Amino acid sequence: MLHQSVAAKRCGLTQVLDLPMEDLSLLQKLDQDLGDGSEVYIHPSEDESQKLTDIRQHILDSACEPFEMTATVMAPGFPDLAIGNQIKAICLAHDRGYWLGWDEPGKRYVCFWGDNPGSLGAHGVFGSAMYCWTA
Repeated sequence: MLHQSVAAKRCGLTQVLDLPMEDLSLLQKLDQDLGDGSEVYIHPSEDESQKLTDIRQHILDSACEPFEMTATVMAPGFPDLAIGNQIKAICLAHDRGYWLGWDEPGKRYVCFWGDNPGSLGAHGVFGSAMYCWTA
């Protein structure tokens, strides 16, 4: 289960109950949503089941205690946000300059890019968690 992975591997938490309820519900949502790989492109030469398993595991290994992050909308942008605007999301996983978040107002997963969490870019990628992670 994702929230146990977060507690044990990333956050140094010893119990799931250490997380505020809203954070726990976001991690539970992510855990459930990791079953949807329908938007993920898989090359015909790849084993689909193994590829989806690998993506899920990478997200689990990169999961973190949720925190708010902000990014600047960059080209090509989002349909509902102008380039240059700010977008906020709750970070659920990150790895090497790649940030997976939940955009509560938009009810969607988004991904942001950048090495500095204080200066991230959002290039309009949104959809399922697995799709965002592989974009």
